[in-house]
Amino acid sequence: MPSDSDKKLTPEEDELLLKREELAYVRAALAERELELADFCVQLKSFEGRYLRQVGALYAELDDWEAKIVELEASLRPSATASQQAQETRKRADETREATHGEASKASDFKPSADLKTIFARLPSASIPILPKMKQTGFYVLT
Repeated sequence: MPSDSDKKLTPEEDELLLKREELAYVRAALAERELELADFCVQLKSFEGRYLRQVGALYAELDDWEAKIVELEASLRPSATASQQAQETRKRADETREATHGEASKASDFKPSADLKTIFARLPSASIPILPKMKQTGFYVLT
């Protein structure tokens, strides 16, 4: 009497098995990409905070000096347009200062923990099984 392991699969069952293997691979690849995306988002937020603390502070200072110059010119040669230009320049300087000292500038530098590095390093080998059928069919190319 033939056992279940000796039973020959129909083409439909074989195709279903291949599709399930493909689905498992795609899900694992998606999980890896989502982890990479989360890591990149954290790194981007960290970079934005560092940028605003370093470069943004210089722009805020520059805008403040420009506002002081325009305000001084407006006081020396008063006119409606000079006064309006001084107000607009001061508003821009205030906005720059606020952006520089806002929430984004308080983002801390990202340093992944050893545990996170270990998990990320193990992810591809643990979650993407290289099945014999995948090797035979040549469906997948790991990049």
